[in-house]
Amino acid sequence: MLAAFDSAVHYVDFGPLGTPSLVPNLVASTVGLPGSFDDPLAALSVAALPAFLRDKRILLVLDSCEHLIETIAPLAERIFREAPEVQILATSREPLQVEGELSIDCIRWLPPDDAPLTAAQALTFPAVQLFVERAAANGSGFV
Repeated sequence: MLAAFDSAVHYVDFGPLGTPSLVPNLVASTVGLPGSFDDPLAALSVAALPAFLRDKRILLVLDSCEHLIETIAPLAERIFREAPEVQILATSREPLQVEGELSIDCIRWLPPDDAPLTAAQALTFPAVQLFVERAAANGSGFV
């Protein structure tokens, strides 16, 4: 997806984050919002992030959302409404249940014996086939 978004793909890993109020700070620092985030207890204004992203075309990957879903979901929905060029891919054990969400049912897939696979080999697994089908269905040109 780097080519499709002119290298503007930003990955946010919420797995190690335990403080919900810092969700906007983590996203902001990842996407390059100017400002100082040296004080981890100083929460960023939720309005600042969508305003910063408003004219940007990026793919924002939000990973491991489940334990912070009450904070991430409204932020993702606000970004969706106010920054129309931003595409969000969120991974979570439960749907965010926000406007514009296309949910892919729970996909669990582990390669056999942790062996590396080629793309062709991975495509033999139903979970991978479902993921590819759903990702291509949104019209983004995913191949």
